[in-house]
Amino acid sequence: MENIGNLPCTTTFFQIISLIEKHMMNIFPKQVIPFPEIPDISRDQNWITLGSCFAQELSVELMAAGLNQNLPSPGNLYNPESILTFFTWIHSNSNIVQEIIHHDSQYKHPLFHSRWNQNSKEMLVSKLNDLRQAWRKSWNQTDNLVLTFGNFSAWYRGEKFYSNCHKIPTIEFTHKTLELNKQIEAWKVFFKNYGGQLKNIFITLSPIRHYPKNPLRNSLEKAQLKVLIHALESIPNTTYLPFYEIINDQLRDYQFYKEDGIHLRKATIQALMECFWQHSPSTLQKYIFEFKKLQKFLQHQSTDTNMLNRQSLAIKEFEVKWQVLLGDRTTHQ
Repeated sequence: MENIGNLPCTTTFFQIISLIEKHMMNIFPKQVIPFPEIPDISRDQNWITLGSCFAQELSVELMAAGLNQNLPSPGNLYNPESILTFFTWIHSNSNIVQEIIHHDSQYKHPLFHSRWNQNSKEMLVSKLNDLRQAWRKSWNQTDNLVLTFGNFSAWYRGEKFYSNCHKIPTIEFTHKTLELNKQIEAWKVFFKNYGGQLKNIFITLSPIRHYPKNPLRNSLEKAQLKVLIHALESIPNTTYLPFYEIINDQLRDYQFYKEDGIHLRKATIQALMECFWQHSPSTLQKYIFEFKKLQKFLQHQSTDTNMLNRQSLAIKEFEVKWQVLLGDRTTHQ
C-alpha cells in the first residue's frame, strides 16, 4: 500500500473507502474478512447501542442514517460485566438510595459516568429513576441491540462492582479478570429472560486498544472477549460484526487512526458502517442515501423565503414517499 502516513486529519469518508478498496485490490485478491448479510432491519425499527467508546461512535452513525437512537447514555461501559450489570439494573427494582455513594462533595453511582454526579442525593435519585424508566420502556420496544465489548476485566471496591472509579484512589480497588464461563452463562440467562422482543443482537469487538501501553494484556483480553462473543453467537438472531478483524487483519495501518494512534478516525468509522449498510436490505440502503442527502440540503442556512419553502417541501416529500414505500405510520423528525 502506498505510504500515506502523513494523511491529513481532514481525509474524507470517500477517500478512506477508496483507500480500503485499493488496499484490498493490491494486497488481497478477494475480501479477506467475510461480512454477514443483515436481512431483517428497516428504518422504522428501534435501536439501542451500548458499550465502549466505539459503541458511541456507531451510535452517532446510526443517528446520521436516520435510525432511532433517543436514549440518555449511562456513559461508556467497557467490559461485559459493566453492560450486563447496567441491563440487570434497568429491569430490577433495586433501591437507588442505598446504591449511591458520597465522595469529594458529590453524590455518585458506581455504574454511571461522572456527568451524572450531583450535589444533591435527591436530585441524583430522581435523575436515575427517570433514566431507569426510560430505558425499561424503550427496551420493551427495541428491535435491534448493538453491543461493543472493549476489555475483559473489572474494578471492585471491596465486594462492590464499579463501572466508573469516580477519581477514588486506585489503592481502594482490586482489578480482576472476569470469569469466562460465568459471563457466558449470565448473558445467555439475561437474553432468555429479557431478549424475546429483539429481532437482532449485533455484537462487536472494539478495535480500540484498551491498554495501549500493555499490548500483551490487551491481546489476552481481546482473545477472551472473542471467545465470549463466539459462545453468544449461539443465541438466536445474534450476529457478530467483524469490525475488529477488518481494522486489525485487513487494513493494518495507522493511517486509519486519529493522531493518538488508539482511536479510529470518523471517516474510518463511516467506512466500517458502510460495510454494514452494503449488506443490509436494498430498501434500507436507499432510505439512508436519501435521508443523508436531505440532511445535507437542510444544512444550507438561509433567510431566503424560497430556500426555506424548498427545504420545508423537501421534508414533506421525503416523509410522504417513505410512508408509502414502507407502510410507516410514523414521521421522522
